[in-house]
Amino acid sequence: MGNGIGSDERMTEKTYELDKRNARTHPERNRNAIAKSLRELGAGASIVVDKDGVIISGNAVYEQAMELGLKVEEVHTQGDKLVIVVRDDLSTDDAKRKKLAIGDNRIGELSEFDYPVLSELLTELVAVGVDDFTMMGFEDFEIQPLLEGEFTPPKIEPINKVNENKPQTVTCPECGHEFEL
Repeated sequence: MGNGIGSDERMTEKTYELDKRNARTHPERNRNAIAKSLRELGAGASIVVDKDGVIISGNAVYEQAMELGLKVEEVHTQGDKLVIVVRDDLSTDDAKRKKLAIGDNRIGELSEFDYPVLSELLTELVAVGVDDFTMMGFEDFEIQPLLEGEFTPPKIEPINKVNENKPQTVTCPECGHEFEL
C-alpha cells in the first residue's frame, strides 16, 4: 500500500481498444486542443473502458495521451461509485487550474457527432426496448429524426473562415460614416 494505490487500482502498461462504433468524431482542432491541454495542463478527467478493454468514453483523450506517453492507472468499479481524480498540484486560484476547468468544457464542444453511427446505435437501443433517452441528454423531439437518419446539425464554419465572407468595414472617426473595404 506504500504506493498509494488501493486494492482495486493498479498501474498498467495495458493498451486499450478504440471504440470502432464511437458516435463522436474528433476534428483536427479538437485533437490538437486535447494534445496541448494534456501536454501543458496534464490529465484532468478519466476515460471509461468496458471489461473487454474497449473505450466507452474518451477515445480521443486516450489516443493523445498515448502519443504523449502518459502513464495509465486503472480504477475498477461496477459503476456503483464515483471515481474522483484529485489533482494535488492544483489549487482553486491557480491559473493552471482555471485553464483546465475551462478547457475541459470547451474541448468537448469541439468534437462532433457522427450522425449515421449515432442513428444506428439509437435504433439498436430502441430494438431492445429502450424508450427513454433523457439520461443521454436527448429530448423526445430529437429522437425521431435521429432514428430516421434525417437529423442534420447546423453547419458551423471553421474558426478561420468565420469572417471570410463578411465584408470588412471601417468607420470614419470624424463623420461616423462606415466604408466597406
